[in-house]
Amino acid sequence: MSPIQRLKEKIFGYDIFISYSRKDSLDYAYQLAKYFMDRGFECYLDQLSSTTPGDKLPKGISDAVDRSKAFVLIGSPGAERSIPIEQEIMGFLTENKNQPLIPINIEGACFQAIWFNKIQGLALIDDTLENLQKGQPAPDVTSRILDALQFTKKSQRLRRIAIGTFCAILIITGVLSTIAIVQAKKVVEANIQLDTVSRERDKADHDRIKSEKKARISELLAKNAQSERTREEGKKNSAIAEWQLARTEAAANRIAAINAQSARIKEEQLKVKAQKESEIAQKKANTNLKIAEYRAKSANEFLKFVEDGVASMLTRTQFFKLGLNGLTKANPLSVYMQMDKASLTTKSKLLLDSLTDYAKKQPGQKIVVEAHTSKFAWFLDPEDQQDDNPNSLSTRTTAYSVNVSQQMGTSVADYLIERGIPAQDIQVRGFGKTINKYNLDMMNNRVEIYLSEK
Repeated sequence: MSPIQRLKEKIFGYDIFISYSRKDSLDYAYQLAKYFMDRGFECYLDQLSSTTPGDKLPKGISDAVDRSKAFVLIGSPGAERSIPIEQEIMGFLTENKNQPLIPINIEGACFQAIWFNKIQGLALIDDTLENLQKGQPAPDVTSRILDALQFTKKSQRLRRIAIGTFCAILIITGVLSTIAIVQAKKVVEANIQLDTVSRERDKADHDRIKSEKKARISELLAKNAQSERTREEGKKNSAIAEWQLARTEAAANRIAAINAQSARIKEEQLKVKAQKESEIAQKKANTNLKIAEYRAKSANEFLKFVEDGVASMLTRTQFFKLGLNGLTKANPLSVYMQMDKASLTTKSKLLLDSLTDYAKKQPGQKIVVEAHTSKFAWFLDPEDQQDDNPNSLSTRTTAYSVNVSQQMGTSVADYLIERGIPAQDIQVRGFGKTINKYNLDMMNNRVEIYLSEK
């Protein structure tokens, strides 16, 4: 496209903007544009421009929409979901409200388009899918569009006169400007030549004087430089000798320092290792001693318990005695189990049988089962056995003891359910080693049972 043609389009815009989908309407749009350009209309077809539209309408296309006097929309199946086409329609309707928008409906595709609500009410020009595929608009389509565009013909003569006048003014202005520029250039060139000759003469005189001064200075500098080189050579040789001596001494010092540092590091490592091993051994010894003391104390307490006759725990006669006073939280029935076990003994089952008979005669009461472990039960947890801290033996509370106590309580509850007690009438709670009731630690490994209101 020539510069004059570009300028004309920039000033006067376009007669027709053709909006289409490149998926299926390129040939059809091209033939439509060719038809109207052959008849003197200025058409904008973005396929022929340097701008390629994307998801967002490019500025070049947006400007062309704004400067077009008519908008022809090819409503093909490929244009139904086109966001750029919707943007072109909205741009034309916004900037050119009184200009014609002419939709071509390809077998009803316009009615399915996302932009149909923007053109609803306009007269549609129908064409077939076959003509679209052939790239050949129907004669009725071109004639109806031509009828709608007849008003643009009236402005063509004025546009040609305006273009001719503008071009003539542009040419005259260009010629006069060129003549003025050439004359001014000649005057400037003459002045430049005179200034150049004068500057070159002054420069030659200045350079000659400068060269003579440089020559004299160079002679003096050469003599001084020779003397300086002689002195520097002597200094350099002395410095080299001193440097070599210092380098030898520094190397020896570095080797000695490295050896001393290595010895100190090795000594510190051995000292730290010995200290750690001593601390670990002391911790293990303290732990083993506390465990041994604890086991000895527990064994003595249990022996005294057996000797005093307490080990028999509760018998049926004792249970009936409790029954007369009522099973309460302050006066519970106690079932004892071995440490880290949740199994019931024969004596425990007899007590629970009697509890079952008693509880069945107490309507409106629920059975509360509270299980406890000794404070030593947690030591059987493999995780706790790996603890090197001796202080945690008596103070550490783990989930292990709570889990064991829950198993003990569940064992009692399961037996009562087997004996006919409804599961909803039994409440089980495990406290682990948190509540120690007896000085004899093994007696703390117990399940306490009492009745409570539902």
